[in-house]
Amino acid sequence: MSQSLVLLLACCLSIGGAEKIGDYAQGALFSKCISVADWEGKTLDDDITLSDRDANGCCPDGTVPGVKHKNKYVNAQVVCGFQADGSLAALARTTANSVTTCTYNSCYVWKQNLTCANNERQRLNGCCAAASACAQHACGFEAGCKNYAYSMGAAAQSTESEYCATYNTNYEERYTTATDDDQNATDNTLQLDKVRQFTPCMGGITWPVIATTKMTFTNSEQGAKFDKCIKIEDWSSKTLSDEVDVAERYANGCCPDGFTPGVTHKANYVNAQVVCGFKADGTVAASSSTSNGVKTCTYNQCYVWKQNLECASGNGKQRLNGCCAAPADCSGNSCGFKTGCKNYASSKNMGTVNTNGATDYCSTYDTNYKMEKTSGKTDDQANDKLQIDKVYQYTKCAGGDVSSPTPAPTPAPATPAPGTASASSAHLIALGMASMVIVALAIF
Repeated sequence: MSQSLVLLLACCLSIGGAEKIGDYAQGALFSKCISVADWEGKTLDDDITLSDRDANGCCPDGTVPGVKHKNKYVNAQVVCGFQADGSLAALARTTANSVTTCTYNSCYVWKQNLTCANNERQRLNGCCAAASACAQHACGFEAGCKNYAYSMGAAAQSTESEYCATYNTNYEERYTTATDDDQNATDNTLQLDKVRQFTPCMGGITWPVIATTKMTFTNSEQGAKFDKCIKIEDWSSKTLSDEVDVAERYANGCCPDGFTPGVTHKANYVNAQVVCGFKADGTVAASSSTSNGVKTCTYNQCYVWKQNLECASGNGKQRLNGCCAAPADCSGNSCGFKTGCKNYASSKNMGTVNTNGATDYCSTYDTNYKMEKTSGKTDDQANDKLQIDKVYQYTKCAGGDVSSPTPAPTPAPATPAPGTASASSAHLIALGMASMVIVALAIF
């Protein structure tokens, strides 16, 4: 074998095959090293070449094992530092007697795959822009996603690199405060739905994975009951005619995180296009509470209240949350509605399985308003539907198309083939003939 061929084979063996972090399971244990160039520039779906750690647990120069998880934040897409009891330790690199040893503790894949403002995907280091272009709350993320940009330093990895920590503008703390349930020792995985964290940014991979189905609200009857949960992104951006993701409620009555059952009906107004809180006596209330660590949600009855208003020029149709613009662009009487249609932009905590479930919505009324329908509440619900023509309300905004789906026509009776009689016709003929025989016998 020639020397050049031997060198070529050795080179190929040292490079190894390309891999994607996106091919790892969510929360999977990660024990390799990522080049800084890939860490700061590649996404979950890009091919990268991973390196092995050495016998002393260290990554080669120019590579990183991930980054130490920053408590309560969603960070890079590979996080390290998890000790057996769930506590976090800094990544350590020490040298004694010319021998360098590294302790990263357990590292895990934490896939987020956020969409960035430029429609590209978040990088492996958790950022949406190059390190030189990243700063606090200015790293290429979409509106509603806040970030901190940090340097990882070179002490633990031998090579300096960058990462981002992110959280939702409408944030709250979620999941358990304990740390001993963060890791599953049986299958060596990180339990993302146990790690204490601020509400993550929307638009990426959710955890835990929620089973959803598709539906379109134009196919629902006006006033129909609704007992599922709408993905919050769809709630704030989709219209009646758009396909949306819906999920089942949990046994405790709560929607999964990132979903909403609708919004509590605000008395006297026309609100979102799914309204909740209707009790049997017509009063309205919705609540969530936690007792002995167990959360329960009481949304009472939710109904479809289709309005489908035309928004001001360029804004299309009214969204499911009752607004004509994105939450960030809505305020007071300024939410993209046509002249003559007034609105209030609000947010209501509906409660989900782990969060307050902040839900944005709009309440609307016509400029020339008066109180309409009946003031009593006991007639608001009948025949398993909300009787929208009974609910006491200010004059609704003009326009909109709230027609219910047209029922399928009843099939016409089958026409008998020429020269044959239907079963019912044959039966009548037989009865007629029998009558004639009886009459003839009577005569004779």
